[in-house]
Amino acid sequence: MKKLGYLRGGRLTVLEPQRKVERFRPDFATGDASAVESIDQTQVNSAITYYQVAANLFKDGGLARRSEDATLVRPLPAEESADAASVAATGKVVVPAPVITLVTQ
Repeated sequence: MKKLGYLRGGRLTVLEPQRKVERFRPDFATGDASAVESIDQTQVNSAITYYQVAANLFKDGGLARRSEDATLVRPLPAEESADAASVAATGKVVVPAPVITLVTQ
C-alpha cells in the first residue's frame, strides 16, 4: 500500500489511495503519534498539491540530478532563524520547506 505523508504545523496528513485521509499529531520525543479527528481541508489540499507537483516533475524528468546539484547546501546558522529579533534586524524571514515522505509497502 502506498501512503504519502505531509507534515506541517505539528500535524501529519497521510494520503492513501481511494481518497482516504488520516491526520496525526506526532510526538517527536517518543516517536508516537495520536490520531486527530478533525480534517483540515486546507492542509489536505496542500498535501495533494505538493504530491501532484512532485509526481509531474518526476514523470517529466524535472527531478533528475544535474551537475549544479552537486553544490553542498548547508543549513542556516541558528542565529539566522525566523525569530522576531532576526526578522527585525535583517528583514528576512526563513520559511522551512514542508516535509513530504512517500512510503510504499
